Formats: sequence, structure tokens, C-alpha cells
Amino acid sequence: MGMGFMLLGERETARFLHGGWDEGFVTMAVAYRNSGVGAVIMVNSNEGFEMMDEILYAIAFEYKWPGYVSK
Repeated sequence: MGMGFMLLGERETARFLHGGWDEGFVTMAVAYRNSGVGAVIMVNSNEGFEMMDEILYAIAFEYKWPGYVSK
């Protein structure tokens, strides 16, 4: 994937994502194509992927983002 974005969804669920990792932190950026809403999450840990996923799902649930399945 390198420096590119991942595209997911169609129509109202269309969004792009990009994650990153470096020594000491992990990141994820998500933004919806049509509405412009999104979030950027940074976790200060090499092992923060699971926590980052939980934070992202909590944001998606709270703001009722289309295309996210509730856990």
C-alpha cells in the first residue's frame, strides 16, 4: 500500500483510509468522500492497533457514520 489511500464503500459510505506506523506509535486517518467528516487517531504504542480500532468504532457509533457495523 505504501503511501496511498485505501478506498472503501460506495455512495454514502464512500470513504478513504490511511494508516501508519513508526517506532512508538500507530495512526489511522479516515474521511468520508461526500460529507467530509472524518477522524485522525494516534496511539503512543507499537501495539496500539486494537485500541485504535476501538476508538474508531466508538467515533463511528457516536456520530452515526454510515458503513460501520456495530460490534
